[in-house]
Amino acid sequence: MTGLPKNISELQNDKTLTFLLRSARIELPLLNPITVQYSYKNVFSSAGKKISLPVLKRLTALTRGYSYAFQLLGYLIWETDADEISNHVIDSCLEKYKELLYRNAYSKIYEELSQMDRKFILAMTTFDANVVPMKYISDTLSRKPNYVSTYKRRLIESGVIRAESYGNVAFALPLFKDYLLEFHMD
Repeated sequence: MTGLPKNISELQNDKTLTFLLRSARIELPLLNPITVQYSYKNVFSSAGKKISLPVLKRLTALTRGYSYAFQLLGYLIWETDADEISNHVIDSCLEKYKELLYRNAYSKIYEELSQMDRKFILAMTTFDANVVPMKYISDTLSRKPNYVSTYKRRLIESGVIRAESYGNVAFALPLFKDYLLEFHMD
């Protein structure tokens, strides 16, 4: 089972699912890009499928280390039955990849965020670059930096964003900004 830590905790604490309390819980950090790239390379190469380094790097970047995205994208590419994994093959899978990511993960993640968590991430989408200064978020929300930092910490702990550098954040999940822009910017 893969998911964000908050969701797994809630599932394990459901009174009707007590068997999950006995199961081992392993929290995985984001997957290492080198591991993702070599995993894709080994799986596709061992099946006789050709894949170039630039294509491997693109596949890796599209997952951003999110385990569900890694599994999903690999599965969709595999299902094409292509003998050579090219940018064209990736492009042919992108819509389905986005649809399944959005429906199976992101809609639920967004739904479970608090109102202020949502305002925080929606403010992030209005910044032109992928790395967003905390000052921009606090200015956009008209809130003091220490107030906004509380939500930054919550969103980092839930795996939605990551601290990029001192005073800056970025979305941790692949295509999450695109999801928000497409479905939650009114």
